[in-house]
Amino acid sequence: MHVAIAALSRFTSPSGICRHAANLAQSLALRQEIDRVTFISGDWQRYYYDLIAHESPKLEFRTVRIQNSSVARNRWFLYGLPRIVRSMEAGILHLSFPLPSPRTPEYKTVVTLHDLYPYDCPEVFGFPNVYFNRMALRRSLANSDAIACVSSTTLERLNQHFSAREQAKAVVIPNSVPESKAETRMPDRWNTPEFVLMVAQHRHNKNLPLAVQSFAVMVKRKLVSRTTALVIVGCSGPETPRLRQQIEALGLSGNVILLQSLPESELQWIYQHCKLFLVTSRYEGFCLPLVEALRAGCNVVCAGLPVLREIGGESCFYFDPATADPGEVTNAASQALTKGNSHTAADLQRFSFEAVGEAYVHLYQSLTGGNVQPARECVRA
Repeated sequence: MHVAIAALSRFTSPSGICRHAANLAQSLALRQEIDRVTFISGDWQRYYYDLIAHESPKLEFRTVRIQNSSVARNRWFLYGLPRIVRSMEAGILHLSFPLPSPRTPEYKTVVTLHDLYPYDCPEVFGFPNVYFNRMALRRSLANSDAIACVSSTTLERLNQHFSAREQAKAVVIPNSVPESKAETRMPDRWNTPEFVLMVAQHRHNKNLPLAVQSFAVMVKRKLVSRTTALVIVGCSGPETPRLRQQIEALGLSGNVILLQSLPESELQWIYQHCKLFLVTSRYEGFCLPLVEALRAGCNVVCAGLPVLREIGGESCFYFDPATADPGEVTNAASQALTKGNSHTAADLQRFSFEAVGEAYVHLYQSLTGGNVQPARECVRA
């Protein structure tokens, strides 16, 4: 079976969608049922070569040279992508996120649905852009042969916003989040012995202001010392100016460190050495950093969103996302630091390359008429 993965997007540095695409490619390359994986990205996305292991002879890269603009990308999705997939005679086209690719009889199309942000969090896109995002989402789901929701929460949101036709095509397959095999390394010029960590892009749904406010309360209540830092790892975005203003207004300029595009070895070191890990999101479709934090043994405090409870179970300490109260976040942090986490490796096996790869092979075979074997993580809606 030959699978083509469409990973071309506007991003010029790694994001959650980028890491999903990279992990998907590696999980498929491990499967004996998969003969070839072709990974298609833009020529501005060279970082994929660092995200993806190159050991597998099944995996090949295809770089597209177009302008990184909305018009050029959408034109390529509609015309260039189908032409490439037909020329390489792939049996499956896997869209790493919803994009407006046309329906064609020559191959089957699977799309990963990460979230319903165009409906649940329109502020991320702004107006009137959100209406174009909704149109693109509807077209992508309508033209796909199967929809892989990254969580049961995402599936529930799809069922509320889309018709029975889309619901019938939906399955739940979580993101694969491998255990890091890279040697950890302290970032250069690191002089922060004690720190609270958050890994998130600077976007509205991540609710970074709550994280900063809560950290200020932690310092005031002496839950953490005045020399403790809040480290936020994530790409700059629409919320960056507001975030910087808030940090300065609270007098935390010397205590908050903003980082992005860290090598895997340094990111894993930061996970392993943080005093506390925060997730303050208003909305999430999955939360890849939460899985990584649990893998690293972090003490985790996060919003009690259904999807975060779905991932973290009893391993995290939760606060009510509806109140968004820094004092309540601080209370949860106090419990986490006192009691510590209680997760086990078995809790996270469902996110492994092996489990997710098996689920996708099961889904592909069901579309192509292949020999379908039971899969642990492929749940038909």
